[in-house]
Amino acid sequence: MKKAISFKLGDKDYSLMFNTRALAEMERLNHGRSIMLIMGSMLRNSAAAYNNLNLDFTLAGLKAGLQNMPKDTDYYDFIDRYCEESGSIDDLNGYILKALISSGLFTQGGQKEEEEMLHFLDLFLKK
Repeated sequence: MKKAISFKLGDKDYSLMFNTRALAEMERLNHGRSIMLIMGSMLRNSAAAYNNLNLDFTLAGLKAGLQNMPKDTDYYDFIDRYCEESGSIDDLNGYILKALISSGLFTQGGQKEEEEMLHFLDLFLKK
């Protein structure tokens, strides 16, 4: 059940959404790190999962998942602006993780399982 996750930067709304092509691009941009391993580690051991949530993860997630962005977007500048105006890198990583779950590619069984993972993610992000 693929759906977009929205967030604001200043007055503008942005949305993240992943399909298999975007996930493959995210893995390439994140130096080949498996998104499936990152998601699996998050479910098994939240402390270990945090080791994978670095700036490369954030940058790769934004480049691969942000919708309708101009080709010349400077994603480093985007991260800087977001942190200055709206929140933190942890917030951005939370949106990326929620969009990964909302892709429907990491849950088996449908909406109930997806909602359970999103609930777990909310608990994970509050640590």
